[in-house]
Amino acid sequence: MNMPCLSLPAYYRQVDTILEALEAEAKDEMKQAGIRVREHILKECGDEVSDDVAVSFDGTWAKRGFTSLTGVVFVISVDTGEVLDYHVLCKECRKCTLKRNQCQSDEEFAEWQIEHLASNDCDINFAGSSPAMEAEGATVVWSRSVELHNIRYKWMVCDGDSKAFNAVENIYGDHCTVEKLDCVGHVQKRMGKHLMNLKARTKGKLAD
Repeated sequence: MNMPCLSLPAYYRQVDTILEALEAEAKDEMKQAGIRVREHILKECGDEVSDDVAVSFDGTWAKRGFTSLTGVVFVISVDTGEVLDYHVLCKECRKCTLKRNQCQSDEEFAEWQIEHLASNDCDINFAGSSPAMEAEGATVVWSRSVELHNIRYKWMVCDGDSKAFNAVENIYGDHCTVEKLDCVGHVQKRMGKHLMNLKARTKGKLAD
């Protein structure tokens, strides 16, 4: 169409603007979801006041193979099916990578990075291994549940991952101990896999 090409800085400015709008909308939606969960608790408990809810928790990565530089975890209410919170973990900052390629010396990049970190504009918020992102993310979302929604994630429905559960089991102190509830679908999948392997190794009918 004979239109001028969009420059890289202009493109990323547009991406940042869209991201800010999406994050603001997501925070508002999750706040309203927390209010609806509390209303559901009041209806279920009646006169008995309780701040404990059951949530489904899981994490995912940008790519498979446990080598991803970006991961995200979600907490979803079991009662309403709405997302209550999420947290993104990143081991790489796009702005740092671009600036390092532009700088002619390490000293120049180091000076820029000091200002970059001071402005809280760096995307790096995790330094461990990719598999450890899920446990770290669980710690973050559990630690701010009371602040965000004034509720506690007492029951954790997960896929059997014990690392995330161990990280948050006693996060509320002596007042509340988190309990793990394994997802029936994941239990069925693992049991089915073992039965299929047993069938493949065994000829004829099984002994029982």
